[in-house]
Amino acid sequence: MYSLNYRTVVRHFQEGKIKGFQDKKTGTIYLESPFYKEEYDRNYDKVFLYARISSSINKKSLDGQMERMRSYASAKGW
Repeated sequence: MYSLNYRTVVRHFQEGKIKGFQDKKTGTIYLESPFYKEEYDRNYDKVFLYARISSSINKKSLDGQMERMRSYASAKGW
């Protein structure tokens, strides 16, 4: 699993190192998943989980978010 800072991901997108597109109205950047396949052709064993917190004081909240996402991904068979 990779751990990249948000700004690093944005910079890599802007430099063309990461594929995706940016919504002109909202500025939201959507990244293309290297693991994505059409629904009928999905046969992979990796997913990307991303969680964030507002400050380091909320570290326990981050751990809880990640655990809930792991449980969800596992239940979905990812």
